[in-house]
Amino acid sequence: MPGDPARPTADPSHVMHAWHRLRFALDAAGIGTWHLDLQTGVATFDESLNAIFGLEPVETRAPLDERLASLHPDDRDRIHTAMDAAIAARQQFSLEFRIVRPDGSIRWLRDRGRIIADEDGQATAATGAVVDITDRRRLEEHDRLLSEVLQVLASTGAAEDALSAIVEILAPRFAASCAVYLKGDDALTIAATAGTPYGPDDQALANVVRGGRLIHVRDELLIPLRAGGATIGVLALAASDRTFDSTDVTFATEFADRAALAIDHMRLFRDLERANRVKDDFLATLSHELRTPLNAVLGWTRMLRQGAVARERTAAILETIERNAAAQMQLVEELLDLSAMAAGGLRLTVTRVDLRDVVGGAIETVRPAADAKSLRINLVIDDSVSELAGDPARLRQVLWNLLANAVKFTPPAGTVDVCVTDGPSDVEITVSDTGPGIASDFLPHVFEPFRQAETSVSRVPGGLGLGLSIVRHIVEAHGGTCAVRSGGPGLGTKFSVRLPCSRSGYVTDSAYVTGGLRGRRVLAVDDDESTRDLVATMLVMYGVSVRTAARTTQALQIVSEWNPDVLLADIAMPGEDGYALIRHVRALPPPVGAIPAVALTGYTDPQSVQRAFASGFDAHLGKPLEPHVLADALIKVLRKRRN
Repeated sequence: MPGDPARPTADPSHVMHAWHRLRFALDAAGIGTWHLDLQTGVATFDESLNAIFGLEPVETRAPLDERLASLHPDDRDRIHTAMDAAIAARQQFSLEFRIVRPDGSIRWLRDRGRIIADEDGQATAATGAVVDITDRRRLEEHDRLLSEVLQVLASTGAAEDALSAIVEILAPRFAASCAVYLKGDDALTIAATAGTPYGPDDQALANVVRGGRLIHVRDELLIPLRAGGATIGVLALAASDRTFDSTDVTFATEFADRAALAIDHMRLFRDLERANRVKDDFLATLSHELRTPLNAVLGWTRMLRQGAVARERTAAILETIERNAAAQMQLVEELLDLSAMAAGGLRLTVTRVDLRDVVGGAIETVRPAADAKSLRINLVIDDSVSELAGDPARLRQVLWNLLANAVKFTPPAGTVDVCVTDGPSDVEITVSDTGPGIASDFLPHVFEPFRQAETSVSRVPGGLGLGLSIVRHIVEAHGGTCAVRSGGPGLGTKFSVRLPCSRSGYVTDSAYVTGGLRGRRVLAVDDDESTRDLVATMLVMYGVSVRTAARTTQALQIVSEWNPDVLLADIAMPGEDGYALIRHVRALPPPVGAIPAVALTGYTDPQSVQRAFASGFDAHLGKPLEPHVLADALIKVLRKRRN
């Protein structure tokens, strides 16, 4: 009864406040509610649910069929069937489905509701709460995609097959179009593509590779593929019905990182397989090349011991034995040479070399083999070619290898041209032949050890394929470069070697030498023995007294005891580098701490030059080094310190 304390009445304002608090809480949680009158078929959507559907956030009432029009076409029949079953069973339900918003974007929703029945058990209404689960569904799909990719990468050995499978996984489930571009020798090339045609801008691709940073423009994503600290390619993605958000970018970046790592591993595995094939080919060739002369040596020796050879043939047989033994010795020497060079043990005995004598001697060495094939050897040398600093024995080895190679591959009655050209700062030696030429795909591998263009048992030329690798090591130890050109099979080959040289005016100008460097003491510090020998020989030409050191500690001891006029130091050295050395020297009391110092290094970028001067060096010289440049730098720092 009214006023009865046992039957308190609800305060309308309190109920309204509680309803508002509930609506605020639902809105904050991103939950929208709906109510359906099953008798009239009218559905009521609150403000939050309309916002989820991409509509104006106000409460609305409309027929159910109008509401269901927003369902994704692929989900409509499933939702109708589930609702009918829930109404018939008078039970609660939970559904996940997609809607298409007015702007065309697709969202995933989860609807949890229940059926309301009257006293007679008839279903009269349905009500429920809806939450947007698009982000959750997207993360789950991302996890599935990554899992599928990992399975593909684990089961596929070829990078090409793996890339094709990867892009087909991504398109169209994540993007309408997917492409992978890989960096080659000089350009990006498409390795795999799937989905609708899509071609990103070439300049944008180049910017991603150069800068190593992704580009995200609404419905396009260009992500760098990074492996081993370098960008090896680009993953290009394009959407058609949506824009990529931060979640998509995070997933695509992780995807690209895994794909790049897998590609890098596959490349390493491919290179390892190739190296194994090269090793197997080399061992087979080595066995053949060593056994062939050994067969002649042992066979004829045993025949001689058994007295099975006529006396008049003895001289010829001994010559055959000697020739084959010499050939075998040459093979062994090549192996030992390459082993020493690969270990950094190439030692140069640098002196003044008459290049005309070196080239002429090498030609005379191969002349008998050339005459036996009726080959013509043409020699052209510039009149201005003079002496240079180098190891004469090693330079003869370079020329002999190039000429022997040309003679071996040039067919009978062919031509070998040797040209020596004098340049402003170097001498170029070219050896051209009219032989079979070299295929373009093998040209980059010509100077690699154990590599031969033909490795089958039917190949005609002999040898281990080490000569050109030895040539490269020797030339680079002299501060020079090697190159090869060929028009292709049947068009001959041209090898070129460039060696740094000194201009005669700098070497023979006695007034310049005597007044500038003669009698000076220079400490040369470098961990590479061949570089120390080369620099010392250059300085001796100018009348300089030289001491060398391989380590910072040894250099500091010589500085304190010998008091040199100039310190010449490499930068990159094990332990304490050249920067540490100059800091130690500058910390010493004068005059020792004020010694002129020159940095001699392969680091020639502006930052390295600036750092050298900031550390205390007075001059910076880049490798490879020319004698007159070294002399000029030493004189300048001596004058600077004196003034």
